[in-house]
Formats: sequence, structure tokens, C-alpha cells
Amino acid sequence: MIGMTRTTRRKHGLLLGGAGLPIFGLLFAWLVFLSPISAEAGDNDWEWWLWSNTDLIREDDFRLHLYLDQRLAEERGSYVQIASPRAKWRLHPNFDLGLGASVLSIEKGNTGSYYAQARPELELNPFFSLGENGSVHFRNRIEARWTEFSGDPLMRTRHRIKLTWKNLDLGPISGFYVNNEWFIDWERGEWSEDRLIPAAFTIDLGDTGAHLDLFYMLRFADRGSGWERDHVFGTFLRWSL
Repeated sequence: MIGMTRTTRRKHGLLLGGAGLPIFGLLFAWLVFLSPISAEAGDNDWEWWLWSNTDLIREDDFRLHLYLDQRLAEERGSYVQIASPRAKWRLHPNFDLGLGASVLSIEKGNTGSYYAQARPELELNPFFSLGENGSVHFRNRIEARWTEFSGDPLMRTRHRIKLTWKNLDLGPISGFYVNNEWFIDWERGEWSEDRLIPAAFTIDLGDTGAHLDLFYMLRFADRGSGWERDHVFGTFLRWSL
């Protein structure tokens, strides 16, 4: 959450006191075990994702940051790079508005041939506290994708529920989160992808204020021949200038 102190969260957040942990556990079980397409998908590939997020401006009600993303699929051999400046405004103690402008470089399979894609983004993100240490965050994003910066845009929406638990006393591990994100392709008129992270751990990097997340993702995707399941291992470095 953007520049919000614990006192502010207590005043404005939805605090559930001792009920926070049980509710977190129930939501956790729902996200992990009720991914609806998990039984239909077959194993396909292993992927390695590297994310980073740099806060350029961070104020109480505004945040400007740069998101970078690199992805490599082992079997397909495809390589994806993303650079995305993003801005978020705190419009309400429990609601953010976000704008982004992503540029992607996407390899066509394992060919060494790449194409570019432009992707403006709009986000509407409510969030709430679950007791002192838990939170639930809903990210709702609409994306317009222009391949090679021309033609009609391909539209899709993405809907993610993220559960976070912080202030853990587990040595270097200070937090834990789980999330699930569903993709809806407007051109096909159907659900096209599901990204389930059943386990992610946050490590505080000393007194620098930086954090490193280590995560495992089950990525379910319909690439035209039925649902496939990829196993993704990744890191997410978050820090401020």
C-alpha cells in the first residue's frame, strides 16, 4: 500500500482483529485449491521469471514506479521482456487508481525473431486489511495490446486477488503471500489464462528498505489447443530510489 502508516490503516482499513487469520486461511484455501481449470491442464513447460519494481516517487497519495520483467520458457525457448512506467493514485483509504504504459519484446517461439507490443493499462484496485498483519488486494486491469504498434488493439481484462501476511518472525523471511489472477480475452470472448501463486515469501534486504520476493507459480494457459500448465519459478525485487 502506498505511503500508509499503521496508524492510518487502523483508522481507515477494514480491521477484523482476531478473525483476520482464520479468514486469511479460508481465502488462502479457496485460491489455491479451487483453481477451476487445474484438473484439465497438462504439464507443458518450466519457466523462469525475473521481476523488479523501482519507486521513483512515493508519496502518501501518489506513486510513480518503473516495472521491469524478463521471462524465459525452457522448452519453448521463448524470451519476453517488459518495461513499464506506472502511476497510482490513492483516491480513497481503500481504493487506488492506476495507469501504465508497457512496451514488450516477445520472441516468436525459439526462433530468435522478436516482435514488439505496446500496452496501455488502466487499473481499479480496492484493498482491505485483515487484522494487524493481513490484507487482501483486488487488482482489476484492462489492457489494449497493439502488436508492432499498428492495427486494431487486442483487448483483455485481468482480475487478481492477492492475500498478504506480514511481520513474520522467521529469520530473513518477513512476509508471505498467495494470489490468483484470471485473464479474459475480449476477442475470443472467453477466459484465456490463470496464474496461481500458491506460495511466495518476502525477504527484507537489511536496512536498505528493499525487499526480495521468491515465488512459485502455476500458469494455466489456453494457447489454442487446450489448456496447458507451466511451472514458473521467479523473483521480484522491490526498492526505492
